[in-house]
Amino acid sequence: MNKRYKWLEYLLFKPMQFDRSNWDLVNDRAFQMKDGRIPVLVATQFGIFPSKDMFKTLDGQMNPDYWNLEGLAGQRVGFVGISYLRLLSERPGICEIDLDASFMQRFRAEEIFIDLRLWYNKAELKPGGPSFDPSVMNKPSTFRENSLANYIARQTE
Repeated sequence: MNKRYKWLEYLLFKPMQFDRSNWDLVNDRAFQMKDGRIPVLVATQFGIFPSKDMFKTLDGQMNPDYWNLEGLAGQRVGFVGISYLRLLSERPGICEIDLDASFMQRFRAEEIFIDLRLWYNKAELKPGGPSFDPSVMNKPSTFRENSLANYIARQTE
């Protein structure tokens, strides 16, 4: 059976809610390679994890800058949502995004953001849980117009 997802081998935690038989643990080179499997990163309330040089990989190198999606443009990438402030609680499901040229241009221009807002109700852009506090969100004034959830909703209309 071909596995659908790939996860970085040096990340100590693994998503708890997913079937391990559908994941491969890989190094950075295999993670960035277009091979039919979907690389999966973590979206936190602070952004994408891991960011540049946070870990020494198993081959002794420092990890790439996944905060800026280094090496992943042109691929479909998955994100699992994990809140650090809620004792590493996971959001349900994997949010998959095509990192095409248009998306990457808007992402690099900081017009759209990747964080826990991916788990909002895409149709109404409402928070997914009862503890939503817009005062703690990054750039809250641009949320409705430029959130990734809104971008995805427009792509599926």
